Amino acid sequence: MDAITPPDDPARHQIGGNQGPPLDGAPPPAAPPEAEQSPLDTLMTAAAELIELGNRWETERPTITDAEMAAKAGSFRGKLKVVRDGLDELRLEEKRDFEAWLKEKFGPTLDMLARARTSIVGKIDAWLKAEQRRLDEERRAHEAEAQRQREAAEAARRAAEEAAKREGAAALQAQQAAEEQQRRADEAARRAAEPMRAQIKSVTGGRTIAPRTTWHAKIVDEAKALESYRDHPVVRQAALDAALRLADAEAKASKRTDAAKAGFEFYSDTKAA
Repeated sequence: MDAITPPDDPARHQIGGNQGPPLDGAPPPAAPPEAEQSPLDTLMTAAAELIELGNRWETERPTITDAEMAAKAGSFRGKLKVVRDGLDELRLEEKRDFEAWLKEKFGPTLDMLARARTSIVGKIDAWLKAEQRRLDEERRAHEAEAQRQREAAEAARRAAEEAAKREGAAALQAQQAAEEQQRRADEAARRAAEPMRAQIKSVTGGRTIAPRTTWHAKIVDEAKALESYRDHPVVRQAALDAALRLADAEAKASKRTDAAKAGFEFYSDTKAA
């Protein structure tokens, strides 16, 4: 592998040549003035050169061996941050501009549609609740009628049994009356058992709108609630995550290994700033 061009060699500044840019990312000599570039073009050009430098560092200097090389690495690191931060800021600016354009173009219409939907959903919910109350009252009436028919059928059955003790047409008539009353009782029971649910059928063939009941939980006793789920793996992991965040904050604040609470260990980790 050819040695890297020494710092005092002019060839070290040739971007794209065999030697490539200097490893510390130092700028090349001033080039003839050209057409002014946009901030994005300028940063993208700089990024391409720095990426090339990064590849050279990987292949030609896999490890830092002396203070001079470390200084160049530090300089290169700083330039990488400047260019990356600059590009990221342009990205965020472009994202903000695009989101502002989307909001201006679609926002008013979407807001009006949302308000219209909220309004009509409120009206539908009110009607469904009122309709369900009416159906509930109707169901209770059916249940009461079913109870009345059951009692009548039982009375007819007893009358038929009494009539059966006697011979003749009276027994036959009583049996027929009991059977008819039982049929009525069965029909009333069937109607009372039918589900009665308020709904709005679509006139265009879409889905039917009906009320939906959902169940939820709320905490009424924090201590008992935590006790109920303390052994659940999800609750256990969430508690450990929260505890680790608190302990990590205390470790950063105290900077002492002996400040750790039971169950934790405080340690330091040294990296390049």
